Amino acid sequence: MVLPPRRRLPLAGRRRLDMPGLVDSALVELSRASWDDGLLPVAIAFACEIGRRDLTGRFAPLLEHPDLAVRVQAARYLVMLAPRDDKALAARVSATLQALTLALSDHVNELPSRAAQVLCLHQPDAAREVLRDLLTRAPRLAVQMLGWLGDPAGVPTLIHAMRHQELARVAGTAASLITGSHPGRDGWSGRAPDRRSDDSSPDAIPAIEADADWPWPDAEAFAAWWASHGAAIGTQRRFAGLPAAPPGWREVLRRGPLPWRPMAAEHLQHHHQGPAFPTDAPAFRQLTWMAGLPA
Repeated sequence: MVLPPRRRLPLAGRRRLDMPGLVDSALVELSRASWDDGLLPVAIAFACEIGRRDLTGRFAPLLEHPDLAVRVQAARYLVMLAPRDDKALAARVSATLQALTLALSDHVNELPSRAAQVLCLHQPDAAREVLRDLLTRAPRLAVQMLGWLGDPAGVPTLIHAMRHQELARVAGTAASLITGSHPGRDGWSGRAPDRRSDDSSPDAIPAIEADADWPWPDAEAFAAWWASHGAAIGTQRRFAGLPAAPPGWREVLRRGPLPWRPMAAEHLQHHHQGPAFPTDAPAFRQLTWMAGLPA
């Protein structure tokens, strides 16, 4: 049984380092097939994963595609792999990501956060232009963006957000991503608030919260920790408490928390403009490939 392209391309991308023949066959297939709208996001993501740098001309027009998922993937590819000297294209990509982030900020799906994350990780100045608007329109997304930006200047805003139950855990996670501090290790974990019962539907099953696995922070305890440690962190962009630069990204890739490793890999890919490091591959393969990471 042959898997359809939409399933085979992610598999080929995941095994690109140890089974290059899968990539070769996938590229042959893509060169012969027509890319319908359903295949486009998968094909663009695959091209980005393997580091194909010769598709800018094909993907740049897709910034205007009616399918939002296609536009997000095209923008991500162009951020990662388009020529850096094309300032006009970079401006188009920024404008597309900003518009997508703002337009989708009220949607409960991964597209707005994906667009915003790409913007924060790789075009931080453009991300800051929309952040103020989002703090009132979509505060949860804005708090996440503060963590992705890695700017220590955003920590006071995160402390304020920790005092609001609906934002507390996402703010604590963003603060950890900037500072590298862990609430359990560094003494700023808090108690979970009492769950409020919904008398209007007493037999309903409570919804699973998206933050269910994140610890609750204690805003005042973190504020005290920050008062003691903030000066040592400084004012430059950070990632997991480390300078936002290749040595820090490689360190997170080797030893950092699992949710942060894909972002470290994305930082490194953007820096080197090459293939992405496959953080979803089996651990023993990743350990082998880490030895060959570029400096």
